[in-house]
Amino acid sequence: MPRRIHRKAQNRTIVIVRFTVPGFHCWPKAPNAYKYLREIHRHLFYFEAGIKVSSLNREIEIINFSHIIENQLIQNFRSTIEWGDLSVGCNFNDLSCEMIAEKVAKIIKDFDQIPEYVIVLEDNENGAKWINNEI
Repeated sequence: MPRRIHRKAQNRTIVIVRFTVPGFHCWPKAPNAYKYLREIHRHLFYFEAGIKVSSLNREIEIINFSHIIENQLIQNFRSTIEWGDLSVGCNFNDLSCEMIAEKVAKIIKDFDQIPEYVIVLEDNENGAKWINNEI
């Protein structure tokens, strides 16, 4: 009987950053059953990203990195929509949660980090999860 070779699974560690951003988006081609989504509407978007690290001792300063991602999002999608007396947050226009998650993954890559996953939720309820299949 051939001998089985057991390989130890490689562990990997990820750090997790979370933040929220008020924002707006719409679904211009929404079916009639959801036609109310065709108009621009507000959500509190909840973000979570897992970033691969190789060191177990603060390779990435997580508080700072969550601020970097949040600030980059606001810079790229700054809202000029007034909500009451506020014009803060992001205007994602017709981007879906799936598309926004992919944009966040690109921001992480632009800062020379490896995103494992990105989650984007509308009002901390429903949304999307982008998963990096390259690692």
